[in-house]
Amino acid sequence: MTTTTTTPVKSPEPTLDDRSPGEALADAGVVQVLLFEIEPDWTLEPVSAHDLYVIVDDWDESAEGPQRYADISKGVAGVAVGCNIVEVHITDVQKWTHLSQKVITSLEAWVSSNSICLFNRDPAGVVWSKELGMPPPPETQAQALLEPLARAVCLTAALFNQLRLSRTSTERLHHARSLMIGAASQANMVIEIGLRVLVYLSGKRITNRSHQIGIFPPLAPKPLRAELEQALEPIRRPHLKKKEADDEYVNWRIVGSYGSSDSDLYAPYLAELNDEYLTEIAKAAAEIALLATDLAGKKMGASTRPQIEEVISQALDLRSAIKTT
Repeated sequence: MTTTTTTPVKSPEPTLDDRSPGEALADAGVVQVLLFEIEPDWTLEPVSAHDLYVIVDDWDESAEGPQRYADISKGVAGVAVGCNIVEVHITDVQKWTHLSQKVITSLEAWVSSNSICLFNRDPAGVVWSKELGMPPPPETQAQALLEPLARAVCLTAALFNQLRLSRTSTERLHHARSLMIGAASQANMVIEIGLRVLVYLSGKRITNRSHQIGIFPPLAPKPLRAELEQALEPIRRPHLKKKEADDEYVNWRIVGSYGSSDSDLYAPYLAELNDEYLTEIAKAAAEIALLATDLAGKKMGASTRPQIEEVISQALDLRSAIKTT
């Protein structure tokens, strides 16, 4: 069974190797080297970051030796000069062909039409008879997220209930701010998971490894995209963007975990969080969760009905908690 390997680009040890990058790649059995752009991390300065996809004649990760990795490293370092390479993905022709042509939600399908070819040669010695380990279909990926979605909605409602109690007791009043931030963080989690479910059920793949929620609506079909944008509109905060590449939605998963009012990075976000803003975040979370269950009910089989109903129940509880807080 073949797998896709991810490995950092490393400069080979100094040797008397005078082969060209192309010769090194050919010696390693490389058929293509594809360059594609990825999104930089939201906390860093803007930088053009790329990954490489290396396709070889045949690949068995468990049996590959250091020399082949060294040849690939030498080759890609030569053909990708001047690029900020984050990761190198390696697979063979058989798996690449299947994923890029038949699995529309795969990274390979996206890379095949969104990359620049840096090296190319005709394949030789391809083994077409191996068993392939395929990623699960989009519906399976969506179904796997229903339980985490219900849990995230449940925790958000629980935090809202705790917040209400903290405001009716002078002994608990000092907990209110932490509960607000925690509720925003959990609601953000609901929104992200719900959006992932909706994108998967729409037959789209998620290429960006960021947790920013703004990357998801553009991946949805147009009618659904309009609903998502409408649900998320009240929580847009474009004035808090630190640079053009930043999302217009505050990532409360990050801010809630690491944010400090003493931090220049997080203080503006924390200062923005008030009762009205928190309520809008929670309302958006409940709405996205219900949109996800609506589409799941239409796309998934009867076996997922209990999971869907659990999400619906928790989302309605969240709405009730919002009203009484």
